[in-house]
Amino acid sequence: MTLKSAVNVLKTPAVGYLALILVLLIGCILRIYSADLPSQGDEGVYMYQAKEIFLGNKPYTGFFMGHPPLNDYLTALSFRLFGVGIWQGKLVNLLFSLASMPLIFIVARRFYGFYPAFFSTLLFSLSPAVISFTKDIWLVSAPLFFSLLSSYYLLVGMEEDSRRKLFFAGLSAGIAMLCKFTSIVIIASILAYMLLRRAGMRRLITFLAGFFVIFTPFIVWFYSPGFINQIFIYHLSKVSYSVFDKIKLTLYTGFGAYSLLMAYGLFGLASIWANRKELSEADIFYSINAIMALLFVILIKYAAYLGPALYLAPSIYAFAILSSKSLKYTNTTFVILFVYLFLFTVLVIDVQFLSCFPISSELFLNDARAASEYVNKNSDPADFMVVDDFRAYFVAFLSDRKIVPQLLELNPYRFTSGLEIDSLKELKGKAKYSIMYDDPTSRDYLKRIPVWLSLGDDSRREWGLLYEKTLYENTSLVARFGNITIYRNNQ
Repeated sequence: MTLKSAVNVLKTPAVGYLALILVLLIGCILRIYSADLPSQGDEGVYMYQAKEIFLGNKPYTGFFMGHPPLNDYLTALSFRLFGVGIWQGKLVNLLFSLASMPLIFIVARRFYGFYPAFFSTLLFSLSPAVISFTKDIWLVSAPLFFSLLSSYYLLVGMEEDSRRKLFFAGLSAGIAMLCKFTSIVIIASILAYMLLRRAGMRRLITFLAGFFVIFTPFIVWFYSPGFINQIFIYHLSKVSYSVFDKIKLTLYTGFGAYSLLMAYGLFGLASIWANRKELSEADIFYSINAIMALLFVILIKYAAYLGPALYLAPSIYAFAILSSKSLKYTNTTFVILFVYLFLFTVLVIDVQFLSCFPISSELFLNDARAASEYVNKNSDPADFMVVDDFRAYFVAFLSDRKIVPQLLELNPYRFTSGLEIDSLKELKGKAKYSIMYDDPTSRDYLKRIPVWLSLGDDSRREWGLLYEKTLYENTSLVARFGNITIYRNNQ
């Protein structure tokens, strides 16, 4: 059988749908696997905040929270329905991650046909970085789903001149923003598209009406004196790489994480530009969406090495959909070769992930449980704790004790968003224990954020040293479980 005849067999409807089902099934397995184990990222922070909501506390006034609340409220609902635990905390993000796979196929098929849509779904569903960022709590999964849904309603609404679908486009974009403000990319993309295509005031107002009907109640209900500090100032005050360094990081980590998905997406974007006299509305919108996502990653403030990959994640669907355009201008042998390389990459990464991640996460979970049991046995229900590392939040999440409410998401950035050293000392005095991942006495705090050193910012250096000194003066090490250390406050 020649390569051409083999491709023709693959293009029969029955084989095509069978291959699609297989891709979706593998994508589901890779996402569901180890859903009962913690990831050592920001997940513990978000789970603990959802637990606070589950216990009846209101964010921004009852405790510090540096992001919109919808994702945490949905997680709190999961706790209400199924109990408080690791897999219950992951459930909402996992469901949106699973739902995004068929949705991207539906959207791509609507505008480009079955086989281009299958190609987009293959790249999206089996990309290791997409799997990792959406199945765990990085506040990515729901924004990605609703941003994609908003783009679908927008394009169909424009095509059919349907006010109802344009309203749903705004509603979906509003829901995405209530999960994480990085979803501003979909808002900016839609507004730029409407302006470019001269959509008219009626369509624009309909879209904005859908957005504000869901977003306005959030502002009204949650607004408080500390709201602006927690939602905006806290993030805007963060130290950041220079624009040039962020461009380099985007090339290294953003493109590295998504590898062939990003490569094919950019190849599709180049194909659209080369054939710009034959553009569809979907071509125009998803090109704008992808460019906006890249600009956002370059302009937003962050000092995390994986920042570009994480902040691209809610908009990665745009690159997956654009990848379908590359098929029209690509040699069949070339496509098959790249699909082979992609699947081989997925196999290598996922085999390592499936074998190594559960071992490290199981060990970490055992340490966190042991630490939480120690805290429960050696403190009273009214006692508080301070947590000084995002991984150590699992100790608070698994225990029956609370973190001092004003000291959630504690780090030196907080000194520019309302927290003072004297306040930190006073609030620390309310806590019986300080929980840390690794031993802070063995190294300078600044080494945990190396970019501070490279920027040479003396004020931030001072914050770090004061922060470290304040948290650990008048304390004594009382227990260690793996890398988790527990200090008793002697004040």
